[in-house]
Amino acid sequence: MRRRVLSCLRCDGRLLLSGYLSPNVHAAGEEAGALGRTSASYMFSPAAHSSGLFVVRTHRFISDFVESNAMTGSFQNRVVAHFESRRRSELEGLIRRQHGAPWCAPALSEVPIELGAAEHAIVDRLRSGNFDIVVLLTGVGTRRLLEVIRSRSLASSEAKGSHQHDTWADVITVARGPKPVHELKQHGIKPTHVVPDPNTTRELLDTLSNVSVTGQRVLVVSAGEQVAEPSASLRARGAFSVELQLYRWELAREDVAQLERTIDALIDGEISVALFTTQVQVRHLFEVATRSARADQLSRAFREHVLVGAVGPTTAAALRERRVEPDVIPDHAKMGHLVVALAREMGRRGTRAPARAPAQPFSTNILDYVGAVLRGDGVTP
Repeated sequence: MRRRVLSCLRCDGRLLLSGYLSPNVHAAGEEAGALGRTSASYMFSPAAHSSGLFVVRTHRFISDFVESNAMTGSFQNRVVAHFESRRRSELEGLIRRQHGAPWCAPALSEVPIELGAAEHAIVDRLRSGNFDIVVLLTGVGTRRLLEVIRSRSLASSEAKGSHQHDTWADVITVARGPKPVHELKQHGIKPTHVVPDPNTTRELLDTLSNVSVTGQRVLVVSAGEQVAEPSASLRARGAFSVELQLYRWELAREDVAQLERTIDALIDGEISVALFTTQVQVRHLFEVATRSARADQLSRAFREHVLVGAVGPTTAAALRERRVEPDVIPDHAKMGHLVVALAREMGRRGTRAPARAPAQPFSTNILDYVGAVLRGDGVTP
């Protein structure tokens, strides 16, 4: 029977694992300690896998995987609180693969704004080629803009499939990070400029400084709330800047009770790790704590007995404003990098906390990881 060859790549393209599926071979799996060797074959045959034996050949770059999955570099079955809603499933998969027990307390909802005549007029200006530069601040805003363009174009009885490319043909696009880039890519659109990591306002303004804006008509598609930048800087440089907000950030009423329970658990020491993927989550969590006069207690809990992670500088700044110094800020402002960095820091500290989930055998964990890589689930945050 033909063997099916597998190659598993990291998001940076480096080879992590290669091997094959062989349904007629049976062998016992070797445990994580053996993976210290640079190159060797390891065979896993978990009963849950009807496809048969998975044979893995490790390479020198396997060290990244080993460090993030060995129990000395994992969450060690402790409770890890997060505040995601839209990407909950992806984030919890990442936490479980680092031997953590996810605790979800959504602290942010992205609610589409019902557009009026003024917003539709701006979109129609873009469709008609009356903007020279478009600045896209978020993936959600970019996706919503593309949806509105499509809707307006179809309503105008334009040829299906041509409206997106025609709209962007002569426009300079500036995407703040990978999320707007991803949304544009779904429609075959390549941005002119991409803001580098960590995608903060500073990097955005640095990128825009290389674009001639004097006398140019600029559309800034904002995030879930309007802020001064980059429009203030663009206007100061002589641009005619217009802002378009297509969704807003809210704290859903049904999520408040879970946030209150989470604040109790953080203060009482039931949660060992907390991670934040946006500054709005920090703000909403502390707003709820302030209503019950527990903001100081929450800050103290973060400082004294909770390992705190912030996805990037902006989120870290929001924590510092509340007298919380994050323990971990990853080199790359991505969700996956944050989870792995927190797990490694937990392993480095070696602190003890009550277990909240049964430990998974390494053979099952590695197959979960390989499956996630092949599906693209959770590899790129």
